[in-house]
Amino acid sequence: MSFAEDNGLDGWDISDTMSTSEAYTKDDGIYYTEDYVTWNQINSGILDHRDPMTFFVEDTCLFISFYFDGLYRSTDNGLFWSKLLIDGKSDDRYVFINRHPNGDLYLFDKWDNFWHSTDNGDNWDRIPLDYKYTNYEVEDFIIDKEGTLYIGAGDATISILSSETYQGTIYTYYEWNSSSQHVEDIKILDDIVYYTVNGNPEPGIYSSQNWHRLELGFDNQIYTYHLKTDGTFLIASYDGVYYYNGQ
Repeated sequence: MSFAEDNGLDGWDISDTMSTSEAYTKDDGIYYTEDYVTWNQINSGILDHRDPMTFFVEDTCLFISFYFDGLYRSTDNGLFWSKLLIDGKSDDRYVFINRHPNGDLYLFDKWDNFWHSTDNGDNWDRIPLDYKYTNYEVEDFIIDKEGTLYIGAGDATISILSSETYQGTIYTYYEWNSSSQHVEDIKILDDIVYYTVNGNPEPGIYSSQNWHRLELGFDNQIYTYHLKTDGTFLIASYDGVYYYNGQ
């Protein structure tokens, strides 16, 4: 039985930081462990820890946002959480928080507004983005080691933007078929960008090697995937998990 099942938790995710691991749950907030046996709840300072939206873990800072209760930061490995206000709001939904190599923070809110902080989240400025980069709804957002921004959005669109000009290149795979189409699950390994295109007639995992679909010989719908450091895949479909070794 898993930690989540054993504690009656109906949803959770886990991240490593320093010598501990943190897990956030759907209804019971955040836990940490040093031995994967004993888990301790760390919700001090959080007003409403239901329905987490994003969880960002670093060695020196932790950030989490909740559906009903906005954004929080901890600088002591979760012992206390400080509430952060963005544009004076305390309870909006925030997603995809990421840190730029220069130390700045970026995130999106529920309206696809793009926010930037130069002081570790104490203050935030809104950065206007062209609609073509967010295209109906932002589905994923990451920053690479060079500071380039990657946004996955609706109409099966991935955008690659400069963090200096907030302009860049768009690749779109939209083909009308009366379904919602989007790019998400962006990952980078060995300077190659991987991402999923969903909803269009050719769903699957794509890569920046030619910005085309990878021919993996996998015909089922891909729910999500894990990219291992050796370049191989674990693919989760609706009927189970599959392993691909590139041969």
